[in-house]
Amino acid sequence: IVMLVMRSWLKGTEIIETKARQTDLPIGVLLSQLEKRTPVLVPGTAVYLTAQPDLAPVALLHSLKHFKALHENNVILTIRTADTPRVADEDRVEMYEVNRLFRLVTLNFGYMEEPNVPKGLLLCR
Repeated sequence: IVMLVMRSWLKGTEIIETKARQTDLPIGVLLSQLEKRTPVLVPGTAVYLTAQPDLAPVALLHSLKHFKALHENNVILTIRTADTPRVADEDRVEMYEVNRLFRLVTLNFGYMEEPNVPKGLLLCR
């Protein structure tokens, strides 16, 4: 019975991951689409958390779909755990400006640190 449950669990997980990959949109494709047809821009900054910075975050896609608007500043944020116990502040932030609307930001934290995302984002200034 345990083997049957484990096999069912693994198969179900595989099906869900396959279905999720079908809806993935590479960030480059999204940016190309936005260049052709820019939605209404609203003031402010939006931060979208993602584990895969090369893919458009689901929250961003839902926001565009439902509100048909985009913030003036958009941060696609990834949190990464380093192989070292601590990361110095000067090595904590990796930032890449994609275009006038989007920045890719990676915050690096050591495996012994408790991630402080607001403090890490302040280092972006």
